[in-house]
Amino acid sequence: MQVYCTDGTVVDCARYEVNEYGLVLYGTEDQQDRERYDTSDPQQVGFVPHERLWYVLPEGVTPQAGLSAPGQGQPGAGTRPQPQPRQ
Repeated sequence: MQVYCTDGTVVDCARYEVNEYGLVLYGTEDQQDRERYDTSDPQQVGFVPHERLWYVLPEGVTPQAGLSAPGQGQPGAGTRPQPQPRQ
């Protein structure tokens, strides 16, 4: 899976868990450092707070052309409406 953040950061993970603060990301077996941790459980590789999460896509799926994170691609674009100038 790939987790996309609003700032453009992309994190690979095998699975995630949702809690009240955000997503806890767990790595794949390839990402585990067996010398450091003697366990077969997936290791936590990251955390993304809800307000920084853009979307999660399964492996092999690519974002559609033209989609960009808030604040990226278009000036003034974001998750909140932009104030309009008074006339």
